[in-house]
Amino acid sequence: MSVVPSQSQLPPLSSRPILGNGVSCRVATDRAGAFAATVCALHCALLPFLLAFIPGIGIGLFGSPWFESAFTMVASLVGVVSLAWGWRNHRRLDAWQRLIPGLGLLWIGAFLPWAHDHAIIHAVSMAAGGGFIAAAHWRNLHLTRNQHIA
Repeated sequence: MSVVPSQSQLPPLSSRPILGNGVSCRVATDRAGAFAATVCALHCALLPFLLAFIPGIGIGLFGSPWFESAFTMVASLVGVVSLAWGWRNHRRLDAWQRLIPGLGLLWIGAFLPWAHDHAIIHAVSMAAGGGFIAAAHWRNLHLTRNQHIA
């Protein structure tokens, strides 16, 4: 008589890297990217209205061109890497159709002088780009979750 049951009640082991609470790195990257892109979109949308208060509250760093350029580069890298990981699982282009226009708008607002120097064009392109990037991360997260369930 065998003491070991023939079928285990434990879930099968996965080759995916898992964080402490059972969340894969891919899902964590999408969550972080979605959060950062949402914060970026809010930052870009609200910053023009807060310009009068920035010197008084001492957050000039967040409005600086250096910070904006660095944040654009990081958002681009996180977006591309995160969606590439997701695409390897679900093979759907839905999220890429949101990311590419978002990155285009973000790069136009951050790096093209005619857009960067015009306050309204800059604010609209950056806020819309951040919104598209956030939507891309949320869509990728949804597609990745549905792929693992199915």
